[in-house]
Amino acid sequence: MGSFKVLALTFLFVIIYSSSVLSAKAETYESTSILGSTVDSQFNTPYGIAVDSSGNIYVADTGNYRIQKFSSDGKFLLSWGSQGLADNQFGSPVGVTVDQSGNVYVVDANNHRIQKFTSEGVFLDKWGEIGSGEGQFYYPQAIAVDSSGYIYVVDFANHRIQKFTKEGQYLTAWGSEGSAAGQFSYPQGIIVHKDSLYIGDFGNNRIQKYSSSGQFLLQWGENGTENGQFQYPHGLAVDSQGKIYVADSGNNRIQKFDENGTFIDKWGIKGSGKGQFDRPVGVAVDTAGNVYVVETNSNRVQKFSLKPSEEPTVLTLLIYVLAVAALAIVIVAAGFVIKKRYKKKLK
Repeated sequence: MGSFKVLALTFLFVIIYSSSVLSAKAETYESTSILGSTVDSQFNTPYGIAVDSSGNIYVADTGNYRIQKFSSDGKFLLSWGSQGLADNQFGSPVGVTVDQSGNVYVVDANNHRIQKFTSEGVFLDKWGEIGSGEGQFYYPQAIAVDSSGYIYVVDFANHRIQKFTKEGQYLTAWGSEGSAAGQFSYPQGIIVHKDSLYIGDFGNNRIQKYSSSGQFLLQWGENGTENGQFQYPHGLAVDSQGKIYVADSGNNRIQKFDENGTFIDKWGIKGSGKGQFDRPVGVAVDTAGNVYVVETNSNRVQKFSLKPSEEPTVLTLLIYVLAVAALAIVIVAAGFVIKKRYKKKLK
């Protein structure tokens, strides 16, 4: 009877192991291309980045006072903007996002306003001025648009988030300076996923999650270098599966989480080589799952593609199962022989 137990336990182990290996999906992100190395696509302290539904890439080229647009394969398409206060000019373009209609919104930090453009860079609208009142900004940093067209702006030095209609009409705001839940210390990044907002709370080294109406839901992170810890989190991005990407600028890495803040993955170290970072501040994900990272100190954008690590094939697992089963049979058979000899000695 004991031999049958050995066989049963062995096969149970094999089944559990095999299913766990099949379900495991190891991830590796590889730098596949770099923007910023040609004359047309050179940057000067770039900051924000966004990707539209067609895969076109928009980069806030802050030091050059312009927005640059690229195709999904990295080909330069066009740019617009210059230094100034007029329409289609910028004091410091730092944040950028694209709505479902293809309109491009730019956070013009030093001019304390938002500007709206077509995907070809034609000026459409603007709103905001310096101040702390409704619809006013004090060095805004980032922007996001939800599926209904509502616009959320990270009002950096006012330590708050402001919500607007798609026409730029003020609706509500939440947040104040501090470290308690629902407070901010110079917030930087923002993304929308379904009905939730994720805010990069720069000075508090954490991510906060809110409902679209401003209700605090949860938070994660603290100062440090371990998984799930941050040193000045900047830009945020979300993929089609709801996974959250954080540009952990002080740690020169990207961290990946699920929508409740559970750590999944990370990559990057300080450096100027492929796959390395020098102050990553912006991050975006396209519909294919490619991740784009803006490095403000290296004046470049790196594109990362997800490459599954080598996993055992079904044939490999079958061979493994048969080998373990054969080993179990040998062990059981050896047990029979030993038991039989032991009985003979007793006689």
